Amino acid sequence: MQRRLGFALESTEKICQIVNGHNTTLWENGWIGSAALRNALEVSKIIVSMPETMPEVVSPKEVALFTKNAWTY
Repeated sequence: MQRRLGFALESTEKICQIVNGHNTTLWENGWIGSAALRNALEVSKIIVSMPETMPEVVSPKEVALFTKNAWTY
């Protein structure tokens, strides 16, 4: 998914898929008996807004460093 970094960052990691808006199972919670607790762990509730709407907390220099070296990750 294209983000403010200026390049597409695709990942098979479940947490990354959730951030990109996909609905996936992050935890194995079938063993939990309480429906209220299972509901509280629903991954669609993790992201309450798009990252673009939040104030920046990472300095532009750090973003530039990540963008420059992201291909090594």
